[in-house]
Formats: sequence, C-alpha cells, structure tokens
Amino acid sequence: MGEREKRLPIFRSFQINRSILRAAKPGAFVMHCLPAHRGEEITEDVFEGPQSIVFPQAENRMHLQKAILYDLMVRKTQAGRGAAGRKKPPASAGRKKPPAAAGAKNRRGGGGKKRPARTRRSR
Repeated sequence: MGEREKRLPIFRSFQINRSILRAAKPGAFVMHCLPAHRGEEITEDVFEGPQSIVFPQAENRMHLQKAILYDLMVRKTQAGRGAAGRKKPPASAGRKKPPAAAGAKNRRGGGGKKRPARTRRSR
C-alpha cells in the first residue's frame, strides 16, 4: 500500500461535502485553490453546486497574477532604459504655494487667527 492510499482514509473526515455545507450558515460559499481532486477533498456535487465560487475565484486569481507579471515586466524594461525611460514629474511638482495674505481666511475658515494650543486634560 502506497503513501497516498494510506492517507486517503485519514483525510476523508476533512472532505468538504453536502453535510458539512448544511452545517454552514445559509448563503455560505465554497472556495478552492485548485487543482481539485474531486471525490477526495471535495465532492463533485459541492464543487459544481450553486454555492461554489471556485471558478470565479480562479479567474480573479488569474487576473491578479497577470497584473503582477505585467508590473514586473514594466519595471524590468524601465530599469533597462535607465534615466531616459523614467517619467518626468509633473510641472507643478516641487513648486511651493505662495503664503496666504495676513488675515485671509484659510480653507478651514479660521479667519487667519491662531487657535490656542490644545492641552491634555488631567484626570
């Protein structure tokens, strides 16, 4: 008897099946990271059932992995181009705003008056 055959009966009690799903809250979803061994860790009826979101989960993971690959490839090509391949900062970057006129209202409507510093109250 091989290692796999020894482990199958042991892991049978951890299988996701209809009775386990009945014990879950109503509206619970079944997810799986794939590849699934149907009939071993998850039953066919649960895997293909109405509460299964296995394939949308796999699709979302695929799009995330594509985005990571894209990001890595873009960084590699930009690193290879050196300074010429980098974007320039916007023209407004680094410029300071002129100071507000004395007594002019700031965004908070303070009228240019300073508030007294807040102090911590003693207990």
